[in-house]
Amino acid sequence: MKNLKLLIAIYFAILSMQATAAPALELLALDPSELQKIELESLPSIPLGGTDVHEHAEKVLHMGDFVVAIYEAEPALFPVSSPFPYDEFIYVLEGELILTDMDGNEAVHRVGDMVNIPRGWMGTWHMTSQYRELVIVDAEAWAGTKE
Repeated sequence: MKNLKLLIAIYFAILSMQATAAPALELLALDPSELQKIELESLPSIPLGGTDVHEHAEKVLHMGDFVVAIYEAEPALFPVSSPFPYDEFIYVLEGELILTDMDGNEAVHRVGDMVNIPRGWMGTWHMTSQYRELVIVDAEAWAGTKE
């Protein structure tokens, strides 16, 4: 039932993107096997402490009312000690993501799983292996984190 609700949310998000797109734009197919093949652009490394550096990359596929992007990262464990800045829908394409909230509740997400991280969430974000995800977020909120 939880996955059905997320699929419905994706469907309406995609419909909303199509409704606001200029007529000349092409539809964006979200075939997971094709999303695995997309080449990404490297992002600045994130220091994790000591000599550890986190390498990651992304590719924005659509920018409208919503941003649709692919994100990829090597294994890492991050504290999310400030409230998450926006609602973020994730579809796991590769690897495993373990999200643990501030109360210690752990949720494991693997290939094919979908999860919505609500604005304000805090805890730990653990990518246990090479990781890739499809991300859908509100464009205005996304832009606010990129400034």
